[in-house]
Amino acid sequence: MEYVRKLDELGRIVLPAEMRNELGWDGDSRIAISLQDDQLVLRTSRRHCVICGNEERLRPVRGKMVCQTCIDELKSIF
Repeated sequence: MEYVRKLDELGRIVLPAEMRNELGWDGDSRIAISLQDDQLVLRTSRRHCVICGNEERLRPVRGKMVCQTCIDELKSIF
């Protein structure tokens, strides 16, 4: 199904409730936005380690998520 929406003056669009519900998105959902060729892609954002991609035992480091395993490995190097 395709919906057409107009951008407001701040560049925002409203995602149809049917699509949000199907994806399980609510007011707390984190949405990743990327550009692939000529398409804007929206997907559910899952937190992951910026070094290895792990999704467990994450800690914020200067605004980025890093897993404890990578933190421990970096500590051993430096």
